[in-house]
Amino acid sequence: MFLVLTFLSYYYWYAHGEYTNGENGEFKLRVGETAFFKLHHNGSTGYQEFCINDSLASAVTLVRTDYNIPFWQWGLNGAGGLQTFHFKAIKAGIDTVKIAAGSPAYWHPEGYTYKDTPVVINTFVFKVE
Repeated sequence: MFLVLTFLSYYYWYAHGEYTNGENGEFKLRVGETAFFKLHHNGSTGYQEFCINDSLASAVTLVRTDYNIPFWQWGLNGAGGLQTFHFKAIKAGIDTVKIAAGSPAYWHPEGYTYKDTPVVINTFVFKVE
């Protein structure tokens, strides 16, 4: 029984809503509802995932992002995890949000400057009624 509960907990909290690089998604929401998706991420590589056009979105807004490492990898150097993006539907419409990966050269108050061109890895469409 313990193993069954452990597996179900893993699926719901860790694997649920997971997308791989190149995999795209579509969400149908009503105003006020939220949606999330998770992408594999490893901060030790120097790359990071980020929204490249969320400021252009009018039907949804990025509420927050979270980074989680599975418990069996805690304390392991170089272990990857999942970056979770949470969006909230704020008005009716259709938005396309693109997620890119890039390596920041340095940070300044206006944001990151990238030493290479960020590459789009996922595209998500939000349809809000």
